[in-house]
Amino acid sequence: MLLPMSHFFRPTSKVQKDRHIMRETDARMAKYSRRGLIFNFIAFLICLVGGRFVTENRELTVILTSGLMLVTVLRGFYLFRFDQLYPRGPARWRNAYFVVTLIGAMWWGVILASITLVLSLQHEAPLLWLYTIVFFSTTAHAFAPYHRFLTYYQFFGLVPAAAAAMALGDWNGYVYGALMLMFYLILTHQCRLISDNYWEKLEAGYALGKKAIIDDQERISSRASLKLGQEFTQNLDSELKTILGDKRSPGMDAAVWAELKGLHEQVSVFRDVLMRELVVHKRIFNIRHELQYLVSECVPLAERNSVHLETSLSPNLPMRLQGDPLRFAQIVRTLLNEVLTHSEHAAVILEVQFLREYESAGELYVAVRRVANKAGAMSLFSGDKPLASPSSMAFTLARGLAELMDGDIEVLTSPEEEFQIRFNARLDVADHGGQLDFHKGRFSGKQILLVSANPAIVDIKRQELDALGFTVSTETQYKRVKSTLQSQIRNGTAVENLLVYHAPGDEACEQFLESMLEHDEFKSVNKIIAASEQAKLELFEKGLSEAVGFYFVGKPLGLYELESTFEFIYAAKGDDEALAKCRNGTIVIVGSSETAESLIPDCALLPNQQVVSAELEALKDVLEEADNPMAVVPCDAASDASRIVNIIRDLELSGRRKDAFIPIVGVGSNCSERDIAAFEVGFDDYIDLASQSSKTLSSMLRYWRSLDV
Repeated sequence: MLLPMSHFFRPTSKVQKDRHIMRETDARMAKYSRRGLIFNFIAFLICLVGGRFVTENRELTVILTSGLMLVTVLRGFYLFRFDQLYPRGPARWRNAYFVVTLIGAMWWGVILASITLVLSLQHEAPLLWLYTIVFFSTTAHAFAPYHRFLTYYQFFGLVPAAAAAMALGDWNGYVYGALMLMFYLILTHQCRLISDNYWEKLEAGYALGKKAIIDDQERISSRASLKLGQEFTQNLDSELKTILGDKRSPGMDAAVWAELKGLHEQVSVFRDVLMRELVVHKRIFNIRHELQYLVSECVPLAERNSVHLETSLSPNLPMRLQGDPLRFAQIVRTLLNEVLTHSEHAAVILEVQFLREYESAGELYVAVRRVANKAGAMSLFSGDKPLASPSSMAFTLARGLAELMDGDIEVLTSPEEEFQIRFNARLDVADHGGQLDFHKGRFSGKQILLVSANPAIVDIKRQELDALGFTVSTETQYKRVKSTLQSQIRNGTAVENLLVYHAPGDEACEQFLESMLEHDEFKSVNKIIAASEQAKLELFEKGLSEAVGFYFVGKPLGLYELESTFEFIYAAKGDDEALAKCRNGTIVIVGSSETAESLIPDCALLPNQQVVSAELEALKDVLEEADNPMAVVPCDAASDASRIVNIIRDLELSGRRKDAFIPIVGVGSNCSERDIAAFEVGFDDYIDLASQSSKTLSSMLRYWRSLDV
């Protein structure tokens, strides 16, 4: 009966159910079986011709030979008529062939057992044993795909001979029998491995082929979708351009008109992204100062939502990188707005890491994350909106821009931090030395007490104060600050500086600051308050001013802001040792405008500096001849800013100035950083004289002139 034989092979995977693959497998088995079928019969006769078994057992020889011939004919019927029989029923052919092959294996086992028992492993018996081992080893590869069948085939062909050898009862018989059983076990294990490997390779190839087909289909679908999306955004861009081209309706609100213009700008840029027409420029820009400026833009929005917004810039972040500062700023602004819009009573930190892979390149990671208050002083997330993946048009545009910059944007969540968006991109380093934007150990030996209710802010700013050389102690409870200061005064180790991070909407913080006015014993302590411009005005009205020992530093609280503030304080108190030492050099003021003329006296106050003016046409020649130059650029004519930056950067890259680094400081008068896009153009620093004093300009120039670059 053929039905039980179907258990020798049951197709389970898609490969084993594929008719084309199974035909190739069965054809391979039939091909190798045909080669060995006739040779097996002839080899049997050669092993017995002239031997003792034929001479002494003629009748048994005829019976064994006739049976072997009959089985050979049956197997030959299925093998040599494979092409005719197989198409009629592949499974039926396979099962029938398995049956006759197993019958052949059984008969071979009878032959080998009979010869072994008659000759007692003498004369031609060992030769026939040797042939059997070689023959079953070679057939293993032909039948390997069907491991279950092959196991029975080898059992019926080999085990009877082993049993017959042991039945002889002598030492040789036990050795031969044991070796044959060991050979059977080893061969079975080897065949299992061959079978598994065979099907795994076929399944891998099958899956790869299917994936290629699916990928082709998806590629065709993606092309169609992309073409449709490009067509839609192009038409939408044209429609918006037509609407905005008309005069604004008198009844339309100005805010609605501005929002419509912003939408048109986003659609226009996104259309260029889809069409791959957007050009990503490669300019040198000051990464540290641009990030600080971008965060400072968002401080008013953060404080309206009672959010601590700060930066955490890695010490290994270079001063200047090469990339597209305009698109970089657009992405970072979007990430900040996405997180801040959904945050209330929280701490949001812009965290930046730079992993240098080569001397002149590395991977930049910018993460905007919302941080839990581990101290439990306030519930940071009680009023926060649940955040899924952002789905605004601005965020979609940011992802497209990140892709154009060979980067990516990820949305990450965790139980502690709850939410963060991370942007990464590969950027070149403009300064091979990796100049860092602070003076390490600048205020070594100075003491400071850092006070903030948020532990995350304390951790970040402590590291930055450590980098500047301060001996730092921290406090997160306002009520303990006074006792800490008093105990240090009693111990003769009075703290020179008190840095308070102003918390928006925190009554305990404001009460603490007001109470500091009542303590005369703290008059000698430099009390620095990190606050936004709005908070600074409110605190001024409450009497906290420089006249009573309070100094203000803007948010975000970066290394440059900290360094400049402390330099101003120590300079005002006559501590010249705390001032940065200016290197000899030339300050080149570009242009001859009214603003340029007004800058000359302030620039001349810096020691060891030669101050010269240069028109745009002669700027390159002046910089080439100047000793250790620094450019100060009045920004009255914003259109010239890009030309000036390009001239200076080209001079740096030309190599005509060895190890050249020319700082570019922009100075505006009654114009904002946003209007001239100072850092996006490529300035290293910028100041608006309408909102800052000349003291701040002097401090800024001193900072750049003291850098060892």
